[in-house]
This record gives sequence, C-alpha cells and structure tokens, in this order.
Amino acid sequence: MLGLRLLAQLPLALITGIVILSQTATVAAPSARAETAGPGMIGALVIPEQPGSSEPDDSHHRGVDPAEIQRWADRAHQLYQNGEIEDAMLLYLRAAAAGNLTALYNAAVIRITGQSYLPTLEAALEMLRQSADAGFPPAQFSYGMLFEAGTIMPQDRRTARKWYRRAAEQGHPQAAGALAACYYLGRGGAQDYRQAAHWYRAAAVAGDAMSQFVLASMFERGLGVEADLERALHWYRAAAMQGDVAAEVKQREIAAHLAAPQEQ
Repeated sequence: MLGLRLLAQLPLALITGIVILSQTATVAAPSARAETAGPGMIGALVIPEQPGSSEPDDSHHRGVDPAEIQRWADRAHQLYQNGEIEDAMLLYLRAAAAGNLTALYNAAVIRITGQSYLPTLEAALEMLRQSADAGFPPAQFSYGMLFEAGTIMPQDRRTARKWYRRAAEQGHPQAAGALAACYYLGRGGAQDYRQAAHWYRAAAVAGDAMSQFVLASMFERGLGVEADLERALHWYRAAAMQGDVAAEVKQREIAAHLAAPQEQ
C-alpha cells in the first residue's frame, strides 16, 4: 500500500515532531466543541506554487533540495485530487517538515476539515497558526475564519479581524472581503464605513461578486464614499456579469434612472 511505503520513508524527526506537537500545541480544541470545521469555516486548499514563486519558504535552511520538495508537494496535490487523501497527507507533512508553507497549510486544512485524522486536531491547529505566523495569506485568512466561527476554537472576532487584515494587506481577496464585512457590521471592533468601502473595493477589483454588489450599494447610498450612481452602476454591472441576479435588477434600475431626463 502506497501510504505505508510513504510512512516508512518519512524522517524520524517528522514523526517525532508530530507526536510532540500533538502533546504541546498551544491552540487546543475544547472537548465540548466540534472536532472538525464545516464548509465556510476555513479556506480552501492551495495549489502548490511552482519554483521561482514568491511564496515564503525556509527549506533552504534545512538542507533539502527545493526541487525535491516541489515534487512532494505536486505529488501530494495529485493524490489529493485522485481521492487518495491519506497518501496525500503523508507527502504534505513531509514537505511541511522541509519548510514548505503551502504544504503546512494544506495538511492543516485537510485535518481540520475532517478529511483525515492524521495528525491530531490540536496539532493541525498549531500547524495552521505556524503557517499564518510565517506570513502565508491563505493561512492567515483561514485562521481568522476559525476565530470568527467559534466552532472548534473559542470565538474571538477581534482576533479574526486582525488576521483578516494581515492577509488582506498582502492582497488576499477573500480576506479583504471578510475584513470589509467586519468594518461594515462593526464585528470585532468599531464600525467604519470608510474602511469597509476601502476593503470592499480591494475585493471587488479582484473579482469577488459579493464585494462588487456591496460596494455598488455603498456608492448608491453614499455610505462611506461620496454617492455616485455611475460607479454604483459599474459595480452592479460587474456583479451581474458573474450571475448575481439582484445585481442585474439593480443594474437595470440605475441605468434607467440615469437615462431618464433629469428634473431642473
């Protein structure tokens, strides 16, 4: 069985590290809470970056050939897509031990979402935290989602907002939308429509349909920005082109209003 062969090839230090990490993780899931995160509570897996990418990585400090680590990550992704979850997990863990942040993050997500039970949930949460601390935007966004959901970790919306901001400032569109919602609704801190508009714009430019719709409504109402029906129409149209039915209705409404003769 491939999984057993791969397990036999894993460095002893990694296997020992998993055991120690499981025993000493600083982020623990209380027994009364869920053992996995459901859909919408954590981000998706990330396709391994290709060599030469700007992904933070410290494998060069560990004496491992980056090309070999890339092969582990690529193979893990292939196995995952084929439904061979446990085999994929073993390779992700191996690449993670060599310093690959994508692999560290993906292994954590697979475990936290209950697709595998290796390693423990506590260890997976610590892996996610380490990836987020290292500056990996998908991990920062996902860590924020877990704090906001409060299902497998104590709910802390202020901390969620902090992690969303860290990811958003690195250009993560989903984090920008989540941060915008925090400001718009006053979750995890003060309500601030100007900040909400700023981050909704960042997510809208990146193509997020929901952010496009909300930003359009803010331009329509002059909420956090100067009222501007032309800009509202632009963003409603952008959302409508992605299949947003409500945006399509608003697009027609505002277009008709702008085309109508204006009273003097």
